Amino acid sequence: MNKKLKIKISNDAFDFIIKLLEFHDEYDCIALKEPENGGCCKNSKVDIILDNTINYNVIEDIQGLNIAYSEDLSSNFNEIIIVLKKDSLYLKATPSFTNKSKGCGGCGSKSKDCTSCSGCSMKSK
Repeated sequence: MNKKLKIKISNDAFDFIIKLLEFHDEYDCIALKEPENGGCCKNSKVDIILDNTINYNVIEDIQGLNIAYSEDLSSNFNEIIIVLKKDSLYLKATPSFTNKSKGCGGCGSKSKDCTSCSGCSMKSK
C-alpha cells in the first residue's frame, strides 16, 4: 500500500455524516473520490459520496465512521480536511505534487491563485 492519507474532520461534519449514514442505511461509509475527469482548477479535486466499503481497497475507521478511498487518492493527495458550513460539506484537498497548475492548462503560471483562469483545457477521459 502507498502512503496513508491524512484525514481531518470537524466535529460538526462528523456528526452530520453519522446522521446521513443512519438515515441512508443502504450505505456503510463515506467515500473520497477523484472526479471522473480528473478535476480542474475551477472544480473540486476530490468528491465525497455515500457508498459501501466493498467498492474500495482502503478503509479508515475514525471513531466508528468508515472513510473509504483508493490507493491512487492517497498517492495524489497528502491531506483531506472535511468541514460543515451551512448544512453543506466542504473539502480541502492538499495535493502531493508541487505543481499546483497540473491539469489546469498552466493557469498557475498566470497568477499565484489561479483567479484569472477561465477553466480547464482538460478533456474527459
